[in-house]
Amino acid sequence: DLFVLRTAGNTIEGGFGGLLGSAEYAIAVLKTKLIVVTGHTLCGAVTAAIKAVKANEGMPSENLGVVVDNIRAAAETAVKEIPDAPLDQQVKLATKLNIFDAMQKMMRHSKIFRDGIASEELMLVGAVYNIEEGNLEWLGPHPEQETIVGSTLKVHRWREAPYVRKAMATSSPDARAIINRLQEGNTRFVENHELYGIHENPSIVHDVEPDTILIGSSNLRVPYEDVFDSKPGQMLVQQSMGNIAGHAGGAMFASLEFAVARFSPKVLLVVGHSGDEVVSAALQQVRGAKLPSKSMRHVLDQVVPSCMKAMRDVGRQSTTETVAGRRLRVEQMATELNALYTIKQLLTFSPIIREAARNGLELHAAILDSSTGRVDIIGQHPLTADILEHH
Repeated sequence: DLFVLRTAGNTIEGGFGGLLGSAEYAIAVLKTKLIVVTGHTLCGAVTAAIKAVKANEGMPSENLGVVVDNIRAAAETAVKEIPDAPLDQQVKLATKLNIFDAMQKMMRHSKIFRDGIASEELMLVGAVYNIEEGNLEWLGPHPEQETIVGSTLKVHRWREAPYVRKAMATSSPDARAIINRLQEGNTRFVENHELYGIHENPSIVHDVEPDTILIGSSNLRVPYEDVFDSKPGQMLVQQSMGNIAGHAGGAMFASLEFAVARFSPKVLLVVGHSGDEVVSAALQQVRGAKLPSKSMRHVLDQVVPSCMKAMRDVGRQSTTETVAGRRLRVEQMATELNALYTIKQLLTFSPIIREAARNGLELHAAILDSSTGRVDIIGQHPLTADILEHH
């Protein structure tokens, strides 16, 4: 799962050399989508650089000098910013500055990095590993990333900004009519006034082609056709754990592409639901739970990004609510973000679905309240137009 490159002090010598070339190989050949520059607490190389700066001394050998020289700028800045601080605090600050320095060198000296980040197909982030406690402090992207790569990164900005529901409404009359029909059917379901459901003979659907594709969670115990009181044949449902789309080239992804190409639907609806155990399991992974099986990780890895953002966004908000209240809000936000993330993955990695979206298909997210059966249709991903334009 990991392609690991190691150097003392996580340095990149002058921005050139074998380490940067190896990282480029991972991006260009192995199709790596995430690069994490990781420093660690109590780093010997960073400590040596701080001591050298404070004592104005060199290293005992030329090779050691090369390592320390690549950290010296970060060490000098740390000593200058907190000159009277204890050594461990100066090392802590220099470690973070050195990570950002390495990230800057990668972008400035590698067109592969710049192009990958500019196209928003590559993420470059920093992190500090605490060797005493075993946890990671995520630093995020370089604060001057857009300036360095020379591009406005709208998806990056959306990902980094605190999440506020601001989805796109329908723009197509056909899609609007379908959304209205789904909402009306869900109201009938909630009020127990269904028109279809188990009372409809399923044998009559052969002459009906679906105008809606729904991606929902496999662990919902009620058929989605019933949830929306949908006439048999109007809705094509694909269920997966965590309402994920799978990976490009995989069976689930290909199945969705086949359905879109075959039926030319007007709406693709991704439905998450409250209390989804997959979202709960992904949140546990972010909090440090023991790794599950490889097949379970295959699912959870696609839900974790939404969980990380939800935990970060809720954690940044000052509030007087209880720990239980914050955890519930994290789970609610993660569920909503995960539905939007599935839409983003489909638009980003499927030429078939992008082309359909340019020709009238609308991809909407929705959340089902498992306790009431009520569905809240959020709308399209707010960056739909940007993703379509970028690809």
